Amino acid sequence: FGYAASLLRSRVHGDVASSSVAVLSNNGDIEQNKKTLATVLGKMGELKASNGDVEGARSEFLDAIELLGPLPSTSEGGDVSAMDVDNVDNGNILTAQSCESRAGLYLYLGQLSSETV
Repeated sequence: FGYAASLLRSRVHGDVASSSVAVLSNNGDIEQNKKTLATVLGKMGELKASNGDVEGARSEFLDAIELLGPLPSTSEGGDVSAMDVDNVDNGNILTAQSCESRAGLYLYLGQLSSETV
């Protein structure tokens, strides 16, 4: 996970010092790289939490949430819960997946917080 996070960070931040990173970053989309990095950081956080590294896990989860950016909005004033489930298109599916990823990260953060209280 550490190598994957390092490689994805260099893609996201545009560090093309190595030729393999340069080739990979030309083929990928920055937003997709951010989503993938957020997933990797979430998994690293899970591993750190299971090994007892609460602060390390918290840091990974917060970094992943930051990469996901602000909550996506819908055409109905930003209320993601108001999505029309009868008229689901690709944008709504991506919005739902983004919200699900973010919710999982916040759930892990909440579990870490409740363990330290």
